[in-house]
Amino acid sequence: WECSIVTARATLQASTQLNLRSAIAPLSRRYRTDLLSQRLRRLDCMFFTDTLFNKSRSIVGNTCAQIFYDPNGFMYIHPMVSKADAGNALDRFVNDVGIPNRLTYDGAGEQVGVKSKFDQLVKHYHINRHLIEPYSPWQNHAETGIRIIKAKWKRLMSRCSVPKRLWDFALVWISKVYSRTATKNGRTGFEVITGDTPDISEWTDFTFYDWVWYWHPPDVTGNPHIGRWLGVSHRVGSALCYWNLTDNGRVVARITVQHVSSDEMSTTEVADKMSSFTSSLTNHIGGDVVTSEMEGFPDFINEDVEDPFGAKQEDQDPEWPRLPELDDIVDNADAECAHDTYHQYIGAEVAVPDAAGVRRMAKVLRQVRANTNEGETNNPLLDTSVFEVQFPDGTIDRLTANLIAENLMSQCDENGYHYQALHEIVEHRKDGTALSREDGFIRSKSGNIHPKKTTRGWEL
Repeated sequence: WECSIVTARATLQASTQLNLRSAIAPLSRRYRTDLLSQRLRRLDCMFFTDTLFNKSRSIVGNTCAQIFYDPNGFMYIHPMVSKADAGNALDRFVNDVGIPNRLTYDGAGEQVGVKSKFDQLVKHYHINRHLIEPYSPWQNHAETGIRIIKAKWKRLMSRCSVPKRLWDFALVWISKVYSRTATKNGRTGFEVITGDTPDISEWTDFTFYDWVWYWHPPDVTGNPHIGRWLGVSHRVGSALCYWNLTDNGRVVARITVQHVSSDEMSTTEVADKMSSFTSSLTNHIGGDVVTSEMEGFPDFINEDVEDPFGAKQEDQDPEWPRLPELDDIVDNADAECAHDTYHQYIGAEVAVPDAAGVRRMAKVLRQVRANTNEGETNNPLLDTSVFEVQFPDGTIDRLTANLIAENLMSQCDENGYHYQALHEIVEHRKDGTALSREDGFIRSKSGNIHPKKTTRGWEL
């Protein structure tokens, strides 16, 4: 290399030699031809991997996915037909991203079996593996990645009304966007682990499940066709080639894809096409569309991880506090009490002027007079109900419902979102009613432990 001994010694310390062969003895046979790891990037970091399962079989037959997660802001998802394909997932990850120097995972048979493809690839690529302790899933940081992607999938389903059977395409899209989003240090997770600046050209034109027009070459007379955008097809077609969902539930890769504009959506012709597409898609893949944000988490299960608290612990500890139901607290026999509890304005915070004319936040306590415009109850601005409100100093005042509604709507943007910003927290304190750390958890009927979410006893 034409370098000094000092430089050569430093070079050996700063590099690896994972593929060595002897050129001293006479040739007696052919050299091995499977030393392909030199073509792959090595990642000087520790990755965590685990399998997540879904109760719904996807439209292409997948039932689970393998996640590779790095806490620096990178995740990689590979959907699978069964968990036995974990070896194929590792092989795909190595070719797409690189070979991790260290890999942590649990003792599932498809990952640690002597004859499993996963274990053979770990040895072939010289990956330093680390197994977590049995029944200790919290030692695997991939569980953090699973929680992140579950939450993002739940919000995506609720916001875009995505059918559950498209979960595998959605998880791939979420992981790609997550890894290409800048973190707190101003760098993307993809750049942190690979050193390369990611190009996001193919991810910026569309978002998941967008309405699109795509060109179907054999059907010249029917073009363009309407469909749904499902992601980038990296292994089909050239650059900027995308997966598109057809009205019969098939997924096709097309380069010629364009947005359905808002002006087009407002026309009767395009609106009818969208309605017909949705009806046809529902007939082919089912109508399991999520409409509530509280749905989604139960769709994913970890079949290889047992409950660390045990299913019978609630029975063993009957003194553990149980989460009360609202109907257990509210006296429904008292119509006035029940009405005050369930009314949508109760507990709302409004900015109103006090006796001195200064606008301050006040909390709605109870209703003191019902609406007199019986025929106009659906219009909140015509509601003449009277409510008691309380200011922070304890002063009680009265406001009509129409003023409360107008105040609440003035606090929302055009999308209906409500924001409040604190300028500064000067000091905080707690009194004797604040919960201690030992009393800060509660067990639900299903046996899961949750923190008590309350600010009782704390003052800012």
